[in-house]
Order: sequence, then structure tokens, then C-alpha cells
Amino acid sequence: MKKILIILLIFFSINNFSQVGIGTTTPSNSSILELESTSKTFVPPRMTTIQMNAIPSPLNGSIIFNSTEDAMYIKTNNGWKSMFFVNNDIILLNKEFTSGNNALSTGNNTYYDLPINSTDIIQNDPTTFDVTGNGTIKILKTGVYSIVAGLSTSNLPPGNKKHIIAIYINGHLYNYLARGTVNNTTTDEFGFSGSSGITVNAGDVVKIKYVLNNNGVPLDAKYINIGITRLK
Repeated sequence: MKKILIILLIFFSINNFSQVGIGTTTPSNSSILELESTSKTFVPPRMTTIQMNAIPSPLNGSIIFNSTEDAMYIKTNNGWKSMFFVNNDIILLNKEFTSGNNALSTGNNTYYDLPINSTDIIQNDPTTFDVTGNGTIKILKTGVYSIVAGLSTSNLPPGNKKHIIAIYINGHLYNYLARGTVNNTTTDEFGFSGSSGITVNAGDVVKIKYVLNNNGVPLDAKYINIGITRLK
């Protein structure tokens, strides 16, 4: 008899409290969970981009705070998207490297493809962008686009070092995103980035390349990112 009574109490509790309120005793009938406070916050799970991308099969609608990007992210059919995103077609690639990776080739005055690819996509409209290789994106819609890209190293040695980030379209140099020299006094972190507008046709292939002179001695990458937005 006691078991039956307990089961009935659980059943009626579930039915009587189909809405849960925290900070309120009158949650809306249209809500499953309602939070009310004027002095406390709702804090979602906080994690890096690497940890976010390692979540196995997250449900669409999942929400986290990305500490790498300092932004809220939501899982959609097109992958994780920053909640600051707009309706323009956009692709974002970001990679955070562990130490000792030697990911940056440094032959003097030599252009290399930015070492970031489809495994590093955090947001994409696949009807507009197709990542086909390192630093290489095929544009699927004719239009005007804005491109930003950047890279950083954790162990650039002292001395004058030339650095460039450039856009190539269909194998031809189109524009520079960043270009200059740096003179570290000790081995230290260094990063550079830039932006540019481009006009391309459907089927054009955009490559982001870099130069970082260090006499061919590889350097550790720390962060690398690419962002492309279709403006019109």
C-alpha cells in the first residue's frame, strides 16, 4: 500500500509542477523553467573552443560560454554559432594550438598556406563556403565579401622578422591583410592580423597565405583564425 501511495504522490507531483520556477512561485504555464532574480545571474557551462568542439553529438539548441572567443555560442544545424552572429552568410575558423607544435613554417620570404582547415570550423554556411584545404576556401556565391585573418606564435626569437598575411584568388595575389616587420628583444609571443574586402565569382578559390621569416626554423603556432562574411 505504501508503494502505491508513493507512486501516486510522484505522479501527481509531476503533473502539478509541470513548470519549474526558481526565484518565483508563479512560473508561466508556457515555460518549463523560469528564472527570476534582480541580484544573481544564469551561468551556462564555460569552456574553450577546443573543449566546445570536443562535445560528442551536442543537441541543436545547446548553449555554452566560449572562453576563447569571450562569447555565448549555440549549436545549430550549421555547427556552433556565436550568439552575436548576424544573418549574413559567414564562415569562422579558429584553432588554438598546444605547445611544441612547430606548426609554422618560416622559410624567408616564402608564402605558406595558413595551417587551418575544415576540422577547425566553428561556424559555416555550407551553401556559400567550402573549405577544401589549409587556408583554402571555395566561394559558392558571387558577391562582395569581407575577410579577416590572423595568426600568433608563442616563441618568436629576437631580431628583425618580416611578416605577411595575404589573400590569393585562383592562384593570384589579390591583396595584403597585414605586412610589416617586428623586432623582439627576447623570445616572446607575437601575433598579427588584418582585414580586406574582395569581390569574387561563384567557384573562385580564396587562399590565405602567410610569411614569417625565421631562416626556416619552425615556430609554434598559438592561435590562427579566418573569418569571411558575404556582404552582398
